[in-house]
Amino acid sequence: MSSVNEAERGITVENLLRWASEGVQNFQSEQVNWDEIVDAPIGEGEIVIGEVTDPDVQKLYGFLAKHGDEMAERLKGIHERMLTTVIQDDLDHQDDDPNEDASLRHARHCVSCRAQAEMQTEEARHQLLHDLFWGSISTSLTIEDRVRANKGNGLGLRQGWKIVIMKESVEDEASKSLGNALGGIVLATRIAGLGRFVSL
Repeated sequence: MSSVNEAERGITVENLLRWASEGVQNFQSEQVNWDEIVDAPIGEGEIVIGEVTDPDVQKLYGFLAKHGDEMAERLKGIHERMLTTVIQDDLDHQDDDPNEDASLRHARHCVSCRAQAEMQTEEARHQLLHDLFWGSISTSLTIEDRVRANKGNGLGLRQGWKIVIMKESVEDEASKSLGNALGGIVLATRIAGLGRFVSL
């Protein structure tokens, strides 16, 4: 049986959880600039309801930010590959198994299909880290503060690891910085035929 990479095989829950666990365990503080990823000042009208003091949760956020930067670079590479790689017609692959399903054969040789699979894997990883971090924050709050956050515009992370209820709907800093970096790439990949918007 030929080996396939994670994107081709389809990411499993087990692999996803193991990847996140190992990533957080191996994360080193010097791999990110903390002054940049926890730099937003408390905004007017925002209500401070807590502070992130658990080193493991801070480490998780650091890994989330690190993966966001790495993800942006990977998506740039995927986009460049889509633009420079010529999609080979199935007839050019004479050594392919003639009994193989045509759609599977197409997927293996279609650059856009493979790129979409890679993007979905990265998206799933980033979403998991995002949900783990904010889930850990939310579950540490009192019931009263959870209700207040739900009635407001959600939670935000500010300078000094302060947790706030946001006055306005804004993205958390890790996702916002990643979204800015990916804006042009997402548009370009849609134009190139990828047809999938990366949501974080």
